[in-house]
Amino acid sequence: MKKQLFLFIAILAMMAGCTKKDSVLSDIVEVKVRTVYGSQTAKALFNTNDFDLKPATGITVGLYKTQIDAIKGSNKVASGVTDEEGFVHFKNLEEGEYYIEASNQTCISNLESLVKNESKVNLKRDIVAKVFYTSIDQVSGVDLNNYLGKSIYATIDYDEKKELIPNGGTKTILLTPTRFIKEAYLDHTIKLYNDFDDKTPFRTIEIKVNANCEVLPVDLR
Repeated sequence: MKKQLFLFIAILAMMAGCTKKDSVLSDIVEVKVRTVYGSQTAKALFNTNDFDLKPATGITVGLYKTQIDAIKGSNKVASGVTDEEGFVHFKNLEEGEYYIEASNQTCISNLESLVKNESKVNLKRDIVAKVFYTSIDQVSGVDLNNYLGKSIYATIDYDEKKELIPNGGTKTILLTPTRFIKEAYLDHTIKLYNDFDDKTPFRTIEIKVNANCEVLPVDLR
């Protein structure tokens, strides 16, 4: 009887120990972020195919509480740099939603995903770190300044995406590579139209955007 009592007490002690351990583990709030190159940028820079996940090394990843903060880079909660496999691990976080911003000094970033609200993760207490993938691209900005004396429509690379540029106005457009030859991945084609329904542009302009984060101004005259 005494032996059975000791055994019962030992089992209770083991259960208590496991419960305490599980409680500690369940208090962990963490996330692993992996940055991979978007398919268009990966094709242009590394000659990969659509099914390759090319990890992005040396990318600075930041966590933010709002989408606006992530886009502006303000009020950062935590940050880290990705390793050779594209991972960065954030620990000791609070529960809640976080927006993930990833970029480097040559304008490789996940800005497009941020703008589309696709870089948001909801973290809760768990015993396993959630893994969140974010896609990064070569992002280049172009300012189209309309000095033509009339309102026009413009496209860059994609004929179906016409943008109205009022007379005297400016339209900022963010571009990712569309030409998959490394020597030409910064090249883009602008087409100008008098009306939205026009099929033939009245002018075509070839441009080469900046590889750094400087916006390229294009004056339309």
